[in-house]
Amino acid sequence: MSREQELIENLDERLKEIKGICTFTLPASDLELIRSALLASQAEDQTAKYAGMIESFECDFNLAADPEAGQGLDELQLKIEQGDERIISDIELLQELSYGIRHGSIKIIRQTGGGGQD
Repeated sequence: MSREQELIENLDERLKEIKGICTFTLPASDLELIRSALLASQAEDQTAKYAGMIESFECDFNLAADPEAGQGLDELQLKIEQGDERIISDIELLQELSYGIRHGSIKIIRQTGGGGQD
């Protein structure tokens, strides 16, 4: 059990112990905020791991969608059939990302106040 998880459980136990003895209470929303902050500290930023793959596919699809570029999805399919290691690796990474999102082990979070488009 992580230190953060221990703190969450200890906080819940202590609040149950003092209920009725002490006038100190925390609203449920505050407890959720504390719990969320502690759990967020356990999160590991995976942006760099997936960013290159997403940018590569964005570029591939933009080229395929641009009639003036002269490249379509057929060229991408040909690279896959020829075993292009970069594309095969990116497909595997995309599958990993999709699985993680689907099963709740990976979340995509928009940072407020950061750079980029809002």
